[in-house]
Amino acid sequence: MFGKWIKYGVFGLMFVILLSGCSKNSKNSQSDSNSEISVMVPDWGAPTQSMLNDFEKESGVKVNVQPTSWDDIKSKVSIASNGKQAPADVFEVDWSWVGEFEKANWLEKVDVSKGDIKDMPSLSTFKINGNYYAVPYSNDVRILYANKKMLSDAGVQETPDSWSAMDKDMKALKDKNVVKYPLQFPLRAEEKTTTSFITYAYLRNGVIFNKDNSLNKASALDTFKYIQNAVKSGYIDPDSVSTDGMDTFNGLNKGKGAFLIGPSSFTVSSNNKKVSKVVNQVEPLKIPSNDGSSQKTIAFTEAVGISKFSKNKKAAAKFVKWYSTPKVQKQLNKNLNNIPTRTSVLQQLVDNKTIKNGSILVDSNKIVAMPFPNGVPDNYAKLSSAIFNTVNKVGRQKMTPEQATNHLAKEINKINKDK
Repeated sequence: MFGKWIKYGVFGLMFVILLSGCSKNSKNSQSDSNSEISVMVPDWGAPTQSMLNDFEKESGVKVNVQPTSWDDIKSKVSIASNGKQAPADVFEVDWSWVGEFEKANWLEKVDVSKGDIKDMPSLSTFKINGNYYAVPYSNDVRILYANKKMLSDAGVQETPDSWSAMDKDMKALKDKNVVKYPLQFPLRAEEKTTTSFITYAYLRNGVIFNKDNSLNKASALDTFKYIQNAVKSGYIDPDSVSTDGMDTFNGLNKGKGAFLIGPSSFTVSSNNKKVSKVVNQVEPLKIPSNDGSSQKTIAFTEAVGISKFSKNKKAAAKFVKWYSTPKVQKQLNKNLNNIPTRTSVLQQLVDNKTIKNGSILVDSNKIVAMPFPNGVPDNYAKLSSAIFNTVNKVGRQKMTPEQATNHLAKEINKINKDK
């Protein structure tokens, strides 16, 4: 009798354990399929509600989007993360923030496939010590734009494929009084001046920072000389020293300039009648080099990453993966005019004429390179400030190229030493 009770007791205990396990598994399964995450991005990166509904049906993850201004995002991420809290499960990671955020241990690593790496060259911007910390969703590859009508009016029949040819074209535009200031180049003390300086220096000389993160003085001197000559020759508007950088860029669409090395968004906006006075006049070109067309360019992309302090990391990872899929990149282009970061998607949009004159955009996206030999530095904000303040002084003719080079080299060495 006693043996029977033991036997029944063992079977009963096993049954309870089995039920408990099933209940637990069921609960976990339910939790996975009914997760809820928050996403903090600028309004230009926010998926439509219809897209989010589709994602919830596919993944079981509900997404609450928090549209936030670009400047406020960094502040909110910093405040929350310093308090070991997630500002959102997924948030905007600008290319210039990734070094700082990674060093502070605010970002979770993200998984990307070999196919992703090949299709999205700008992923390299978000790679630090062999790991990826964000996935780019909005492209900003640098392209040369030329107003072919203005060039034709100046008697120029071929678009430039070298820096010297571009200089000759700008002189012709000035001599024929086609346009007062042919080159749109920001000189105000702000971020767009820094990115323009880095772009010109890197693409003219193949380097801007040395392997120890110090300034490559030969490249910097060449670029400062280029800027000084362009200002003195009347190629760059001297008022650019106090004009908003985006307004300087937009001078291309307003017909105020013939050349711009700027964001890939102008591939679309220059042909948009709502914002452009030069529809069907502007042609995207490969950025020139000293010996022909450049074999590389730079992208200043925006991405999304996962908070280290998120309590829903698996669900957040599902969103990041979905957000960078070809299907979603096409939808973001259609709904928000975002330029895709995937070469394959760009090619499809060019082939079906969604993006006009986009072949250069596709080719440029394939040759995106990283100007920082060790990845974007965590002290980039200080570095940028030193660069744009120095460029501004050259633009104002308060410094010679030689003085500017020596000054900037010392400033960067000091910044690196104080890390």
